Amino acid sequence: MWLALQIALAFLLFAVAGAAPWIGKNLGLDPPVIGAFTGALVGAAATMLGGLLARLTARADKASSDAERRATIKTLIAAELANVAASYFQLERTIRVAQETLGRGEIALRGQDFQDFSNEMPRSMPLTSGLGPELLVLSTSEIDVLSTLMLNMDLTRPRLEEFSSGKRSLNLLTAGSLSQEVAHDMNLLAQAFERIAPSRRLAFRDQPVELASVLLRRLANELTKSECPARR
Repeated sequence: MWLALQIALAFLLFAVAGAAPWIGKNLGLDPPVIGAFTGALVGAAATMLGGLLARLTARADKASSDAERRATIKTLIAAELANVAASYFQLERTIRVAQETLGRGEIALRGQDFQDFSNEMPRSMPLTSGLGPELLVLSTSEIDVLSTLMLNMDLTRPRLEEFSSGKRSLNLLTAGSLSQEVAHDMNLLAQAFERIAPSRRLAFRDQPVELASVLLRRLANELTKSECPARR
């Protein structure tokens, strides 16, 4: 609004400058006075317009710079999201195998009395975490989904470490609870892809590539709805 008023004022000054000779003549002013007055009006209008153009140019340059920085940051984050997704693909597979083993009544998993998730831990996002204030170029919803995802992964890792160290035993009940938690993370990861890299596609095993968000939601749904075989 203020910018529009300034532009209108500048053009009003130009209009008054154009009418100044006629106004001065009717007021009985001397030609030198009329000329000086007209020149002052034109100069003021030109200065005002010049300042406005400089501000508009600076604003456009800043918007272009912000857009480029935003695109670069989102590309970096998308790469880390893909890395995180790969770890969840492995984790989802391990949990389902464990559930199938438990469902068959096999007490020992992989020849041991506890389930080791050391190789399937959700991978961290150090580059995204290190961006700090640079993340402010993202929208509120983008920042929200990223922070929520990373917070949930920070909660999931200690739980997996408890199973890996043998502090907690993996049975049908705890495996079901864990699958729900991991599926929740995968749905958050899908949301992150939708906000940051909606067109990003990923391959899962020997299946055709598909949208990362679609793939993650499908696997999360399968994980929560998978039923363990009945005990023999």
